[in-house]
Amino acid sequence: MAERFPTHPLFTLRTRALAGRSAEQQKLRAAVEQLRSADDETRLFYIAGAGGMGKTRLLEWLRNELSPELTGGNRPVLCTRIIDFYSSHVRIALDLIEAIAQDIRQGLDGKYNADEIFRDFDDLLQRFRSQQNAGVQSDIRRQMMEAFDAAWRKLAQRGCRLVVLLDTAELLRFHDDPVRARFEAPLPSATAWRWLQRTVERNDLPGALFVTAGRRKEAPELYDQLCKLAGAKERVIELGGFSPDGVGEYIQYLSHTLAQNEHSYEAGLLSAAEGFDDALVGVFHRLTGGLPIALAVALQLYLDRTPPALMALIDDLLEGKDAPPNMQEVVRATLVQALGDYAFGQDASVIVRYMALTRRGLTPERFKAIWKGDYQFPALDKDFAQLQQQIFIKTRPDGSLVLHDEIADWLEAGFYSEDRKTAREIYEWLVAEYNREIEAIEDAIVRFNQRTNISDEEIAEDDIQSLPESAPSSRPPATPQQLTEERALFDARDRRRHLTADRMSYALRWSPAEGYKHYYELAEEIFSTGLREYEAHIRAVFLEWWGAQEAAAGNYRYRNEATAAGVTPDLIDGDFALRAVQRAYTEQQPAAQRLRNTFALAQRILDAGDFDIPRHARLLLEVYINLCRGRLEGETTLEEVRAAFDRCMAALEQEKRTHGKWNADLQGWLIHAARAFGYYAYGFFERSRGHYGRAARRYTDSLWPYRDLKFEVSQARSLNDKAYALALVGDSLKAEAAVKDALELRQRLGFGFTIGLSLNTYGIVLTMSERPVSAEYYCRRALEIFRRVDSPYWQMLAHRALSEAHRRDAERLTQARGHYLGHLENALAESEQSYAFAQKLLQPPDSLLADILDEYGCVYRDLAHFCWQNRDDCADKHDANESFRRAEELLRQSIQAVAGIGASERRVDSAINLAYLYYWRIDSVQGDGINADQRGQMLAWLDEAETRLQEAIGFAPEDYRNPAHPRHQRGDPSHYWTHLSKAWSLAALILQERRLLAERAGELAADKEPSFEDELLRAVMRILYYASRLPGNVRAVRRALQIAYDVFKPLASDTLERFYAEGAQLFPAEERDAWQRAEHLLRAHLRDNFGIGDFSSQ
Repeated sequence: MAERFPTHPLFTLRTRALAGRSAEQQKLRAAVEQLRSADDETRLFYIAGAGGMGKTRLLEWLRNELSPELTGGNRPVLCTRIIDFYSSHVRIALDLIEAIAQDIRQGLDGKYNADEIFRDFDDLLQRFRSQQNAGVQSDIRRQMMEAFDAAWRKLAQRGCRLVVLLDTAELLRFHDDPVRARFEAPLPSATAWRWLQRTVERNDLPGALFVTAGRRKEAPELYDQLCKLAGAKERVIELGGFSPDGVGEYIQYLSHTLAQNEHSYEAGLLSAAEGFDDALVGVFHRLTGGLPIALAVALQLYLDRTPPALMALIDDLLEGKDAPPNMQEVVRATLVQALGDYAFGQDASVIVRYMALTRRGLTPERFKAIWKGDYQFPALDKDFAQLQQQIFIKTRPDGSLVLHDEIADWLEAGFYSEDRKTAREIYEWLVAEYNREIEAIEDAIVRFNQRTNISDEEIAEDDIQSLPESAPSSRPPATPQQLTEERALFDARDRRRHLTADRMSYALRWSPAEGYKHYYELAEEIFSTGLREYEAHIRAVFLEWWGAQEAAAGNYRYRNEATAAGVTPDLIDGDFALRAVQRAYTEQQPAAQRLRNTFALAQRILDAGDFDIPRHARLLLEVYINLCRGRLEGETTLEEVRAAFDRCMAALEQEKRTHGKWNADLQGWLIHAARAFGYYAYGFFERSRGHYGRAARRYTDSLWPYRDLKFEVSQARSLNDKAYALALVGDSLKAEAAVKDALELRQRLGFGFTIGLSLNTYGIVLTMSERPVSAEYYCRRALEIFRRVDSPYWQMLAHRALSEAHRRDAERLTQARGHYLGHLENALAESEQSYAFAQKLLQPPDSLLADILDEYGCVYRDLAHFCWQNRDDCADKHDANESFRRAEELLRQSIQAVAGIGASERRVDSAINLAYLYYWRIDSVQGDGINADQRGQMLAWLDEAETRLQEAIGFAPEDYRNPAHPRHQRGDPSHYWTHLSKAWSLAALILQERRLLAERAGELAADKEPSFEDELLRAVMRILYYASRLPGNVRAVRRALQIAYDVFKPLASDTLERFYAEGAQLFPAEERDAWQRAEHLLRAHLRDNFGIGDFSSQ
């Protein structure tokens, strides 16, 4: 290598003086002077120009010019550091605001009570970061922006003025993807550009001046918008190349710098620089077009008398010979070769070539790992230190070095064309290195969670110490050590996000197909965790790569490879369309409005005839349409929507069969991913309509492709939702296994918020399987997480789950009246909390609102029932009639809250609960004797209960009410069966109560048709039938057997045998096995527990 390079390094000198820009400097001084006066406007100053024109140097000059004034005078002008949008995270409004706020406080250095002024903003920022790092979608973005605006206004009123320096503004264009703009899709989050627009237009920061620099050619639309935002022409600078006088001025500044250096080599350069005359200055102006960066490179190469081609061209021009027609292109090619071959010195020039490829930063350690040659670098740290001083090299916050974009573009193009194999090897190594670093961070997160997770041991259900007064409550306040650990975890998560974005950038250059997979996986992870700022971040990084393929960039070196790998414009448009619809679907709006907006957006995209997107993406858009339609419309369209889902999934399955192996290429991979989400959405639709058995199967269908793809976040989501569906259908064993798998995955992934979701689901599963004490424990853990990340929506659901757990716990303590009442009071407190959140967050029609109202009503119903039965225990605490009134009101509101939308299952349950309320009111009549008026009132309540019960049964679809319907032959478990079992249980109780009242009044006639006995038998038959369909539903089976015992205990044995013999005849042949299971269940229960049915003993 040594013979190829000169023995001394070039570019060790540079001048920081700003040459040739006196007019521009004057404009900026005038803008600052105007700001210093009593100017209460928010203004923008725009510096536009091509790459290498000196925009950043002009910002550096302004920063240095203002430095002495930071704390002086009655109107101190605070100036931020140069905030470079090359760092993609500051293109998000909140990150940009945080950076500005930090610089303001550093500039004030404790004056003006700045820390106190920014306290509200700091508190909101901490809450937001906690939510973001826990994986929860935040709703306090607007509050944070308003808090920042308010803090600055207080400082402005005290005379402070602010200059914000923003560089590389052209990159802001990557946050407005074309799909969003065309179809008016919601933004992933508030972008820096939108915030900047709003702030200037609305004068939100009076006394602030934004000085923004960016390239015009790469973003012409953004250029027009920035010029419009700047307003007056004097606040726009169009930077062009140096004039001949500017070139001469730059050389003079360079000579002055060389004169200050005592080294012999620089002294020789000084001699050469002092020999510049007007003719030579003119030649350099022609060679470089006055482009400052090209002038700097050409001048220093000339002073070193290298390379020969450049020297020969200069001599020809000085002699008056004609310039070649493409002279500036020849000069640029010569400069590129010099930069890559020897201009920085022997070792440093090799480093620079590699730096051109590692656009996101190079360190000595990373270079040593990339370098595969035999040559050893004896002074690598020194070489990096030298390069760090160069005018063309920037230092990132993490200490890594990056080349000026223009120089990097020159060198990367040359390296790529000369040695594509080495370039690919470098990119491949970088991806692997990032994988290792990301895995190390993920392992650290797992270890952190293992240390901080509470033990998952269940609480014994019969442990009397686990009653409400001693049940686990919120975790104790965090210690300083815990806060430090949590901060470290947040920092680790933030580091991981930036690393994954950088990895994706290199992967796209190494293999467009693999890089696109990285992008897609990250986008899916974001959809499951709600980190919308991160979505904007990775989208910007992806679009930077994709934007390099545009004709405007004059850069096609990746285009052929991308196309060959299947990464085509239609694929990108299809993906962006899906992400836009995903954003609409997860917007923080009332459910009905959000679903209508999502439906409309997806339909607009599909209807756009000139919008070409791949078939799998079109099918997924149809999936979203079906999902929204299925959740918005009534039962009449249920089968129609289900058929549409079936068509979509059948088409995706056909795509899979046609394409072959899912992992053979990118298209097969994307089809596999589309199948996974399609099945998940299908399951969510079924769940929303109360068909939990179907939902569980669809969730299972989604799990296999998610496992193939290693989408662990999505896999955990499917497992968690499957567990919930199985719990509601009564299969508690499978539900518990699924939620444990989901919890294990989420604890390893470490998103605290999603861990809370699974803990809450675990609590619901345990409640449904008759283990309410353990349920309370897990729901409280979930509630503490939701409080910590300040998520009102999920706090609402955790309170609702806790309410039911307490209420179910009360049911098993019927003999301990004090404990029973204590649990009901705890349930009431939880329901009140849940309802308070719901009033702020939800509005009808909404099935979730109905569910919360229903639980609240059930608590009051149970409380009224307890008070009627135990008046002495409740006299001083609760009024039974008031509890009845509240229960009736809330349960009726629950039924109305889902009117007009497809939520019949919710209406069935609330109507049954309302029927139970009226039935239990007969317990308000106490005493040995019942007079005629009391009996009449009791019969009226039973009539009302029966009316509500028939209404509830009528809400259920006909196919579920009819045991002979073909649906029952398919073995599709449903929550409707749980409700119908409960309904027929109440029907049997009402019949029994009527019989008792008739007996008391002496009105029970043996020949009355239909007899109470026959009606009771039919009711019990239905109870047992539906319970037999749900063998895993402990609660339904227990209720069925208990009521069967209550009914059959007073009956003669021949009546019971007739029931066994005739019951089966009421079922179709295909269902005889179900009846036989129910009969066997009942026979065993009555015989083993009560001796009923053993004729020899009677």
